[in-house]
Amino acid sequence: TKNGNQAYVTVNNNVNTSQRSSKIRITSGLNSNLYKDIVVKQKAYSFDSNPINQTYNPYLPQPQNLSVPITCSGSWTVTLPTGDAAQGITVSQTSGTGNGSIDIRTSTNPLTERRSVRIVIQSNDNSSLSKVVTISQNAFECSLKANSSTSELSSSGATVSCSVSCLSGWKISTTESWIKIDKASGTGNGTVKLTIEKNSAKQQRQGKVTLTSDFGHESTISISQKKK
Repeated sequence: TKNGNQAYVTVNNNVNTSQRSSKIRITSGLNSNLYKDIVVKQKAYSFDSNPINQTYNPYLPQPQNLSVPITCSGSWTVTLPTGDAAQGITVSQTSGTGNGSIDIRTSTNPLTERRSVRIVIQSNDNSSLSKVVTISQNAFECSLKANSSTSELSSSGATVSCSVSCLSGWKISTTESWIKIDKASGTGNGTVKLTIEKNSAKQQRQGKVTLTSDFGHESTISISQKKK
């Protein structure tokens, strides 16, 4: 634009990741051989798009914090997916301007399947510029398995050894008075012993033993004992 003896040049934001330049020529209205060239240079838009991949154990006694640096010439937005897969994963902030960082907090994976969560940091000035942070965790384990058959146990009584596979604290329970458990609770993998008392009744009986993790997962085995 022109204002009296002055000319003003307006420069828009450069949202590209490469420097750019332009030449402006001011020419005399009386003599086209008389002119002045002005070269305008503009720095590249800075954005760090290098991805980050972080893998944690499925069970975390304490939440883990990952600090993610952000390089951006303008404003940015953080998107965290919703749903069960993102349960226990939070970000310290969802938007900002300029260089900075965000903290991603991750807790135990409560799912019995592996999860991989993508947190996307995107430039608001150029939607093609994004940084992806992937948080991965294996499935949460919780299982109770008998080391021998629990079907048609002798009416005179029996002892059954069971293997516990659990990544957190756990409890074992049964509603049957004739099934005795040597260890009602524990942490991590282990072994428990079930004592099946003598069946004096003239009918077969059945019962269940249930392992419950601190996160509410359950695994159950069935016990079947012959009649007298």
